[in-house]
Amino acid sequence: MLRRIIITFVANAIAFLAAGYFLPGFNITGSVTDFAIVIGILTLINLIIRPIIRLVLSPLILLTLGLFNIVINGFIIYIIDFYFENIKIDGLVTLLYATVILTIINVALGAGRLFKK
Repeated sequence: MLRRIIITFVANAIAFLAAGYFLPGFNITGSVTDFAIVIGILTLINLIIRPIIRLVLSPLILLTLGLFNIVINGFIIYIIDFYFENIKIDGLVTLLYATVILTIINVALGAGRLFKK
C-alpha cells in the first residue's frame, strides 16, 4: 500500500510539473513545500475519494466506454485549482489539456503496478 501511495504521489508530481511546463495557462507558484502539500492532497483524493466517485458513476463510465474518467479527472483538478492558490488554471481548454496530461502520466507510471510479482 505504501508503494502505491509513493507511485501515485510521484506520478501526480511529474504530471503537474509537466502541465506547468507545457501549458501556458497552467501556473504553479509557491514553495516546494506548498507544492508537495497540494500533490499530497491530490494523491489522497485519487486514492480515497476517486474510487468512490468511479463506483457511483460507473454506469456513465460504461456508457462512454471509459471516457467519462477524463471528466472525473478534470473535476478533481478543478477542485484542486479552486481550493489552492498555488495552482492556477486559466480556462477550460487548459484544464482539458492538463487533464489529458495527468491521465496519460498516471496511466504510464501506474502501469508498473500491473506487472509486479
